[in-house]
Amino acid sequence: MSFFAVEVKSGQEIEAKEMLKSVLAAVQDVKVKAVYALESFTHVLKDDSLHSEVSEYLDEIDIAQYLETKRIKNNLSTLRMVHAEIPSDSSEEIEALRRSYQKEIRQQSRDLKDMQLSKKIYTVMKGYILLELKEELFELPKELWQLVKRVPKVRGIVGRYSIPEEEMEQFFETIDLTPSVEMNVIQEEANLPQAEESATVQEDFDHEKECVELEQTQNDVQENDPESPDGEPPVQKWIEACRLFLYEKKKKIRIPFPLFKYLQKNKDFTCALSTGKLLIFLSVSGYMRLEMSG
Repeated sequence: MSFFAVEVKSGQEIEAKEMLKSVLAAVQDVKVKAVYALESFTHVLKDDSLHSEVSEYLDEIDIAQYLETKRIKNNLSTLRMVHAEIPSDSSEEIEALRRSYQKEIRQQSRDLKDMQLSKKIYTVMKGYILLELKEELFELPKELWQLVKRVPKVRGIVGRYSIPEEEMEQFFETIDLTPSVEMNVIQEEANLPQAEESATVQEDFDHEKECVELEQTQNDVQENDPESPDGEPPVQKWIEACRLFLYEKKKKIRIPFPLFKYLQKNKDFTCALSTGKLLIFLSVSGYMRLEMSG
């Protein structure tokens, strides 16, 4: 196997990947093993239930829905821009044109609302996709080079020569494709268990950025090495990857998918706003409490 990097329009990696796959299928190519856009996703819980059924993987339906949503958003943007440029004219023809645009904008807005997706899909390598060939080739075949370059949204190929194996191994070791789960923080008083001490999470809600400080306490969950003999999962590491943020005036928490599944199994997780403080209790081997004023 050999890998080649393809430069594409930033933000359109998935579209470029799907277009390239369609072109390769149309010409019945037998050299390419796979095309990667390196997608991951955040599953948004609509009912904020820890016990909701969620999928750990993306499938073709997810990708198709994601692309259709982007298409509708682009169409809406174009329609609104054209509608705004219609001159202020009281003629019957102009008013009829204005109404037709307004009708189409309303219809596509309804279509977009009906397609609210549970997965926010994104790519971890902006502006590039990867081409994997079945054979170990040092140089990309000329006919394949020409084919890829003609695909819409492709800017070019990063060199005719394959990426060295050691570089690919290092790259896959450093990227993180772990999906996450996002849920609202309960905005109400709650009867929550008490911890002796707490770790502090400080949040800059104005800029929707997060800065996490964790202080280990006696009741904290101890980090475990996934390769340790006891086979305990690295819960503490997952907890440290949790993020709090503000989106559309709602406080939300985003946690790694492995931690979500672990909490589902243990059935003990509370996240609430109480007495002006955000309290998140993870009851695993002891309590861990993340507390934030405001």
